[in-house]
Amino acid sequence: MRFVLFLLSLCFLALAVPLRRDTDVLSLVSALNEGLQNGQVSDISSVSQSLASLPSTAVTGDDRAQIAIQAVTIITVSLDKNIDGNKLREFIVNLEKCAPGVSKEIYRIMNVGTVAKLRASSSSGGVATVLNQAELKVVIPVV
Repeated sequence: MRFVLFLLSLCFLALAVPLRRDTDVLSLVSALNEGLQNGQVSDISSVSQSLASLPSTAVTGDDRAQIAIQAVTIITVSLDKNIDGNKLREFIVNLEKCAPGVSKEIYRIMNVGTVAKLRASSSSGGVATVLNQAELKVVIPVV
């Protein structure tokens, strides 16, 4: 009887462990975006650390576009709220590590005015440089 209870408890424990999926990145970025949009003080550093702990996975084109749209909004709101640029740069670097290709998508859809603000802002911490490097990366398709 104890053995059966032990097995049941192991099963419940295994079911309680969250599975990491491609949508984890999207959910983290969406939660940060919603917090910033609602005027809450969202901690970009903690989200960045959470992103750094996620494994690098292949993200579908639709998910990559959704992540990029959320990230552009985060960048825009962060510039308006004068959030530390080094934290923002770390966020984008970690986002690119766990969802390869997303920084290029961010740069592609970003408003020209936002890019100009990033380049002109002394507190941006090199965010424009990181995104510019992403745009210059050459992707060689494997045949």
